Amino acid sequence: MKAEEAVSIGGMRLVPVVEVRLGCRHINGCAFFSAVKQPLAVILLSAETKKAFNLEGKEIPLDEVAGLLGCEI
Repeated sequence: MKAEEAVSIGGMRLVPVVEVRLGCRHINGCAFFSAVKQPLAVILLSAETKKAFNLEGKEIPLDEVAGLLGCEI
């Protein structure tokens, strides 16, 4: 999981959180590669607040998202 580049709108910053999965298979002398980039959440940062939302728009604990990213928000 990783945070993508933030987008600034007014006095807010939106940080998309995505999961990137890579795959590779070797079958009968051929190599097959795949990649998936899937959005998971959005972090809202402003002078007044820090919040995280899932893709359904429901607020989720910011600590949970920060723990998955391996950082402090």
